[in-house]
Amino acid sequence: NYDLREAYSRGLINPNNHHIIDRVTSRELDLGEALKMGILKVGDPQSYNIISKTESLIISSVFDHRLNTFVDPNIAIRTKILDPYHGLYIN
Repeated sequence: NYDLREAYSRGLINPNNHHIIDRVTSRELDLGEALKMGILKVGDPQSYNIISKTESLIISSVFDHRLNTFVDPNIAIRTKILDPYHGLYIN
């Protein structure tokens, strides 16, 4: 399993639609599926907490394509890259 930075650097995140690529099945997964399957790992307790439909997910950083770097989840929410209410990554 990888954190978001490592997954992006290994080419596991499709930059066109921001889905996670499962290299075993070649299937594209949304963030929630990738977390549930253990492909991505959650962050540390200091990270921003996002509530999904049935569970709480901890996100430690979010990739901002405009800046070409990872940003704090609070910044991602303010710049509308991350929707904390629906658990969506919009970039």
